[in-house]
Amino acid sequence: MKRKLLIFDLDETLVHARIESLPHPADFVWHGYHVYKRPFLKELLSQVCQVYDIAVWSSSSREYVDVVVENVFGTQVEVKFAWAIDRCVQRVHPQSNGYVYIKDLRKVQSQGYEVEQIIIVDDSPEKIARQPRNHLGIAPFMGKQDDVELLALTDDLLRRVGQLAVADDSEDLSEHFELTINGTPPEMLNAICQGFVCESLHIQGQPPASANVTYLKFSGTWYRLYFEFRCMFWRRYDEEALPWSTEHPWTEYVDLANAYGFAGQHLISCTEKATANGSEVAFVFENGLTVSIKDSDDRTSFEVTDFVPTST
Repeated sequence: MKRKLLIFDLDETLVHARIESLPHPADFVWHGYHVYKRPFLKELLSQVCQVYDIAVWSSSSREYVDVVVENVFGTQVEVKFAWAIDRCVQRVHPQSNGYVYIKDLRKVQSQGYEVEQIIIVDDSPEKIARQPRNHLGIAPFMGKQDDVELLALTDDLLRRVGQLAVADDSEDLSEHFELTINGTPPEMLNAICQGFVCESLHIQGQPPASANVTYLKFSGTWYRLYFEFRCMFWRRYDEEALPWSTEHPWTEYVDLANAYGFAGQHLISCTEKATANGSEVAFVFENGLTVSIKDSDDRTSFEVTDFVPTST
């Protein structure tokens, strides 16, 4: 019988790295960072490696992950794979408006493990937002010598052997998908479009997301629109801080309203829906154009098409 896969995060889960040293010596130093292993880490690994396949997924750099894995797991524990930030999905965090790196466990299926076979231990629940039932939380480790979290974690993991709760993504493939709207959508119907700009995000080795974030202006106010799977986020945005006023190497901005001639046009309809792989919203303007923003499989894009009215 195939063993279940246990994935560990690194920073603040198994180790803590900081520039300034603590009163007790670090376990190793890397590029000026003092790295401290969590107490009882060796005991944890020696037991769980007997009943689980072990892997690592961190949102840190490739070089850092390789160094930490070598020092933490060594040659005593076989690590099936050790993934870094390049395997994460960069998304906008709804609370901070910054970025969060999502660990979508569906990607692990490429390694021969179904989603329901996986447990991931991570101190950051927002990074496991896609499969929360597979997430086993742990308090952040900040380098304290009296930390005992791994003792309880070891007991929990051993109890779970053969009893892992199923979190099968096939449940999403139902006849009806529910869309969640976070924030208050603007009053747009019959209003004049004064701005419609899409942010294209470029991540090395991946195709660009042509509408990672969309900025819309109606009734003199800018709004920010972005998606997280089947959740649509609306936020008012400060015009003085519009991002295209500053150049960024990883983003480009496309002014759709002027490029496609619907600036100054009234919005006659706006419909949104959830889909099997995400969600989408369609804006229809009086000049006959439909602008669709589609979020599918962690990538958001725009599409502009002619709108053909339904015959009555």
